[in-house]
Amino acid sequence: MSEDPEALRLHGLRAYKAGNSEEAVQALAQAVAIDRNNASLYGDLGAALHAAGRVAEASDAFRRGLRLDARNASLYYNLGNVLREQESLDRSESCYLAAIRLEPNHAYAHNNLGLTLEAGHRYAEARVCYRRALSLDENCAEAYNNLGNLTVKEGHDLAEAVALFERAIMIKPEYADAYSNLGNALQEWGRFEEALASYERATQIDSNSRYYTFHASLVQLALGNIPLAWEDYDHRFYCTDNRLRHTSIPRWNGQDLKGKSILVYGEQGLGDTLQYIRYGKLLKSEGATVVFHCRPGMQSILQGVPGLDLIASDAQGLPRCDFQTPLLSLPRVFQTSISDIP
Repeated sequence: MSEDPEALRLHGLRAYKAGNSEEAVQALAQAVAIDRNNASLYGDLGAALHAAGRVAEASDAFRRGLRLDARNASLYYNLGNVLREQESLDRSESCYLAAIRLEPNHAYAHNNLGLTLEAGHRYAEARVCYRRALSLDENCAEAYNNLGNLTVKEGHDLAEAVALFERAIMIKPEYADAYSNLGNALQEWGRFEEALASYERATQIDSNSRYYTFHASLVQLALGNIPLAWEDYDHRFYCTDNRLRHTSIPRWNGQDLKGKSILVYGEQGLGDTLQYIRYGKLLKSEGATVVFHCRPGMQSILQGVPGLDLIASDAQGLPRCDFQTPLLSLPRVFQTSISDIP
C-alpha cells in the first residue's frame, strides 16, 4: 500500500463509504501514522473506528484531532455521537454545544443534541432542538423521525406522529427506522394491518435487523395470526433486554422428552409467568421431568402448579437437565393456534 498519507486517506474513505470499516481503519491508521499533525485525518479515522464498533478507539481519535484543532466543529459533533452511545449525556451535550457554537447552522448537531436531551428526559428542550434542526434543514429526515418518536413518547396526537414519520419517509424512502417507528405509532393507534405493512417494509430495507421482525410478531398476535407470531417472537432475544440463558444445555425444539428432564426458565414479569406456566402440563404429558427456574420470591406462588416437578429460584441449585427452554418459547414449539391454547 502507498506511503502517501493523502492516497491512504482516499483509499480509506472509499472503503468506509463501501461499508468496509476495518479496511478503512487500516488505511486511515497508516495515514495518521505518517501525518500525525492532521486533525482531519483523526476525524476520518474516528469515523471508521466508530463504524467498526470500536467506540473507545473512535473517541480517542476524535480527542486527538481536537488537541490539534480545537475549532473543528465536525470533531466535536462526532465525539458527541460517540459519547451519546456511551450514555455519557453531559459530555455529549457539551460536545454538541461546542459544535453549534462553532457552526450555528449545523442542523445535525441540533438534532443529535435533541437526542441527548431526550435521553435525559428533557423533552421540552429536545423538541426545541428538533424544530431548530428542521428550521435549518427542512429535509432533515432524522429530525422528523425523532420528533415523531417524542410525540408518541409524550402521549400527544398519534395522527401528528404518523404524519411526522411519513414526512421522514418521503424525504428518505429507504429509512428503515422511520418505517418501524411508523409501525409502532400505527400499532398503538390500533391500525394493525398498516402497522404490519410498515414493519415488513422496514425488514425489506434492513433484513439484518431482528427488531422489526420482533415488533411485527406483536402485531401478528393482535391480529390472531398465532403460529406466525410465535415464530417471529423468538427474535426478542436479540433486540430487547431478554437474553437466552442456560445456553450450555441443548435448547428444546420438539425433541423426544420421554424419560428426559427439561429446564424451563421465566423471562419477564409475574403476569407472563402465570399466563404461560400452563405449558408445564404439556411438557409433563410428553414424559418429561419439568424443572422451572423462576425469579426469587415466586416459588410460593407457583407451588402446586400442575406439571412442575421442581421449582427453584437459585441457579446454583438447579439439577443438570437434558434440555432447556425459555417459557415464552413453548407456544412456538407446541405450534399453538387460537383453537388449542392450553
